[in-house]
Amino acid sequence: MPQLLKFDVPPSLRELAYNSLKEAIISDKLKSGEIYNEKGLAHELGISKTPVREALLDLAGKGFLTIIPRKGIIVNTLSDKDICALFEFRTYIEAGAVRKIALTLTEKELMKLEAILKKGEKAAKRLDLMAFMKSDREFHVSIIAFTENKYTISATENIRDLCDWLTLKLLSKKGNANFCVDEHNEIFQMLKRRDPDGAATKVAEHIHYTQKMLLPG
Repeated sequence: MPQLLKFDVPPSLRELAYNSLKEAIISDKLKSGEIYNEKGLAHELGISKTPVREALLDLAGKGFLTIIPRKGIIVNTLSDKDICALFEFRTYIEAGAVRKIALTLTEKELMKLEAILKKGEKAAKRLDLMAFMKSDREFHVSIIAFTENKYTISATENIRDLCDWLTLKLLSKKGNANFCVDEHNEIFQMLKRRDPDGAATKVAEHIHYTQKMLLPG
């Protein structure tokens, strides 16, 4: 049997449409409260309506938008109650995750987290908020992945896109990216010291502070 070179499977039009529309919502190009139609969005993306329709259904399932029959779609606005519930869920999941992995992290896994932190620090310094948001996601998702618990990983994937949306809103306020860098570094130091209780406490504080900055008062 010949040794054939493996190649990456290119993303489907549905995936491409999903990512493009999600980024447009997160970056506020598609604005909350405004009605958009499927045909217009497909034209903007330069693809047929079918993958756009599928992507819109996926985004509706994630909580980004609402599909209004015979009218179009409207980008949602997350209520204070929605945000509180989301951060409460994150606290349960992520504090438990760091508590689990603190004593089992390999040197390779610690090096991966450290590399992500350095990437995020560079993005914060050059004020590249989209790049920092991606490194923030990578940091938190990596911690969850290290648990090797498929249910925890799946539950996190279901809410992570909404977390990106809130993260970018938070980062739009001056100084918040550097604050997040410091918080992530403190979590990393607790993990490096193999301190499950300290890591869990710091993660809970980080999530609480993030929520407080989004919902002052």
